[in-house]
Amino acid sequence: MVDVKKSDSQCDEIKGLHTNNPRPTVTVVFPVYNEPAENLRLSIESLFGQTYTDFEIVVVDDSSLEETKASLDRYAEQDRRLRIVRPLSKRGLAAALNFGIAEARGKYIARADADEQHFLEGAQDPRAAQWRVLSALFPESADR
Repeated sequence: MVDVKKSDSQCDEIKGLHTNNPRPTVTVVFPVYNEPAENLRLSIESLFGQTYTDFEIVVVDDSSLEETKASLDRYAEQDRRLRIVRPLSKRGLAAALNFGIAEARGKYIARADADEQHFLEGAQDPRAAQWRVLSALFPESADR
């Protein structure tokens, strides 16, 4: 069941399943605006494919078209760590990031872009370093 709540002040809706961990160690803020479905798939699946698992993804859908919304909704239904927040109006990247940070429940904040893949240990991509650091800092949450 998808939990949807409305707020008159800042947010049109928040979607996501209730997580088993209401306070993950890391929140990944993930701003999205009309991203192609294939980019979303590659990026989100690369995040969920990490060995480090004590994180949530807060997707800030900044007034995307229906195709993007539908893709995001499917991911929110599949994994409890993904929540979608939809501001009442388009805000732009900086405001979307701030909005995502305000919705974060994690102790630490990370950022991921919808048009990038995110890799872990052994990857040649320099972004792998952020995940290696998280795994080293919080080894108890790796390999769950």
